[in-house]
Amino acid sequence: VRDLHVSGSISPADRKNVLGGLAGKNQGTITMCSFSGTVSGLDSIGGIAGINEAQGEIINCAFSGSVTGEHYVGGIAGRVESGTILGCIADVSMTMQGGAGGTVQYVGGIAGFVNDTTVRQCANRGDIAADGAYVGGIAGYAGYKNVRIESCANHGDVAAINDSADYLGGILGGANGGTNISYKIEVTGCYNTGAVTGAAGKRTGGILGGEAND
Repeated sequence: VRDLHVSGSISPADRKNVLGGLAGKNQGTITMCSFSGTVSGLDSIGGIAGINEAQGEIINCAFSGSVTGEHYVGGIAGRVESGTILGCIADVSMTMQGGAGGTVQYVGGIAGFVNDTTVRQCANRGDIAADGAYVGGIAGYAGYKNVRIESCANHGDVAAINDSADYLGGILGGANGGTNISYKIEVTGCYNTGAVTGAAGKRTGGILGGEAND
């Protein structure tokens, strides 16, 4: 898909999972595309794609608007299982609280969850607030294969809605830090200009919120 520009609202009454502004799942290449508006659901919700799968590439795409969900929520892609996110910009508003007593997890300005992935030269310009764990200006959580986040910038604030929110980072909320891992999670050449705020004793950081031994 190339040079496709769409605006509108995606909030289905029945199917609440794997939703994106342009694609539910991506296994190909989406380049020079944009979506402006709102995307709302529960799991795997993204401004461009809900899930980016093996061989999937999202290149030089942009999202502006609001994305809401409960798990795996991102301004460009909700969940990135493999592939590449390159040169994408998200001007995204995210304020999320879990429903039915639950909490939000895996939320990022570019991607909520990244695995076996390179995210390069991407930027988030919007504020993110959530009540759960693994919330980042670029990515919420990285693991369980090689992940490289390179030359990315976050300009939005990352904030906890309540005292239970944990693993909040300006670039990456949480990274898998198990003692037996045989892969690398790298963050290089990135910077954050937004404020990162959380409750005392919770894992927060200007770049990385913290390691998680999942």
